[in-house]
Amino acid sequence: MVLRFQHWLSEASIVKGKYGVGHEVELSRRAPANYVKALGKDIELADETDDMIEVGTGTVSIIVKSGGKVYKINGTKSGINSSFNHKSGGGGKADTHKATRVKEAVSLIVFKHYQETGQLIDEQDAIDSLSDFNADETLYAEKFFDSAKLQLTSYKRIRTIKGKTLTFEFQGDKNSKKIYDKAKTLGAPSSPDNWNPADLWIFETSFVSSMTSDLSAIDTLNELNFWIRKSFLTGKLLPISLKQATKKSTMELINPLKYKNKKLDYDFNLNKVTISGSLKSVFIETNSGFIFKANARGAATNPTLYLEGTMKSENFAMGAIDAKLWKKYHGGTVLNGTKIKPTQSLLKAAKKTFKDNKNSITQRNNDILWNPDFKKMDETLQQRYIAAASLLEYVMSNFNDTMRWGFFTAMKVTDTNSMYVKIK
Repeated sequence: MVLRFQHWLSEASIVKGKYGVGHEVELSRRAPANYVKALGKDIELADETDDMIEVGTGTVSIIVKSGGKVYKINGTKSGINSSFNHKSGGGGKADTHKATRVKEAVSLIVFKHYQETGQLIDEQDAIDSLSDFNADETLYAEKFFDSAKLQLTSYKRIRTIKGKTLTFEFQGDKNSKKIYDKAKTLGAPSSPDNWNPADLWIFETSFVSSMTSDLSAIDTLNELNFWIRKSFLTGKLLPISLKQATKKSTMELINPLKYKNKKLDYDFNLNKVTISGSLKSVFIETNSGFIFKANARGAATNPTLYLEGTMKSENFAMGAIDAKLWKKYHGGTVLNGTKIKPTQSLLKAAKKTFKDNKNSITQRNNDILWNPDFKKMDETLQQRYIAAASLLEYVMSNFNDTMRWGFFTAMKVTDTNSMYVKIK
């Protein structure tokens, strides 16, 4: 029997009855060879046609279109369920943010189910639960569940939360919002991630009712950070920062006050500097792969370079570097792009900086650095030219200290940061 999409797919793993003809799907890694052989990468749900090609055998079928041809895919209900996923998003920022929500939701669902039952949730049940957490199941990918299963091995090792009744939520939801709001009033960075990058917050359910009074009695950011640390150690709350796991999962307690004094097995000496010809990015890389990044973003006329830290070729949780902390660190010696008046003396000084560091800069479409035509540059490009040189001059003159500072700040382990558990 051939079932119309709206009927069959209401029970299938890839949709719940609200998707019809034209909805894009993709084969999962569980798809049998005959499905894979017949279908290409672009697959969408379709209506029946007289000349549709039959693939497989079974009592249930769906109709898809791929490569200009229409196929009747036959099989069992469970077989078709496991053979197709929603096609991933188009790669834009909106899709990226939504996909991140789905990935975090899968981990939350896996952790929550284990906490309540002591068992790993079935993948299909996890998918069916996504809508309960405002996560778009059309952006689900199998790697999210694979990662969550690995992360669960780390979650099981957290002793403070065993045997408790817990409330699970995302960063900024009802209970954690109270904590972030309090932090902001006490001077924490405006971006929540730059104070505590936890993606999930888990609370002992009985503790939630006393949180408001606890928070109202806290007067400084240090007190709040201590309260979070104490509440974690006594099993009252757990902030978790998640990074996708691939082959295995590891867990690390990030306590900023201790971590920043940790002896690091990294070589922070210079490897290379990469500067784009558009002057929209400056990447300063150490021998161990830590990259101090400065990127332009936002409006095309904004010359400001925004900072972040990444660890090359590692599954390493890092992130943005708060602009206020950076300004405090360099003491106002690095020029702010938007405030630069590009005089000839500043432009010539910038050119000298680039020339002085030419041997460290990767030669890649950046002749503009040492052979610029300032008359042909618009004001924004001139500002970027000066700003990039100003940043480079400061970093190169304080290299090892700045790289260590950038590493810790990207890891959110400054004096103002709160503790969290990193699972990757």
